[in-house]
Amino acid sequence: MKKMFRHIGLLTTRELNQQTKDALDQVQEGARFLVVRRGRPIATLGPPTREAVEAYVLANSGEFAESLARAEQDIEKGNVSVYSGENVLLYEEEDEVAQSTASH
Repeated sequence: MKKMFRHIGLLTTRELNQQTKDALDQVQEGARFLVVRRGRPIATLGPPTREAVEAYVLANSGEFAESLARAEQDIEKGNVSVYSGENVLLYEEEDEVAQSTASH
């Protein structure tokens, strides 16, 4: 039987440092821990969330990284758009729509 650090899922930084493999083996089986340093919570340790995995995969995808770089350049240049329902409007177009709606 594997050693459980504490029944409440609390790990000190010292325990984590000295027993990293055991802690990670438990995390792999679904355990979650609150990591504390000098009695203060500093981190959580647990299986990755689906969102975290997706973010990692996207961030490390060459195509996504290139797309993100292009988007950041567009933002710097002021070429931004607003997502509104199913329609994507440029800021200038959105202002025109708002003005024409207000005049009717």
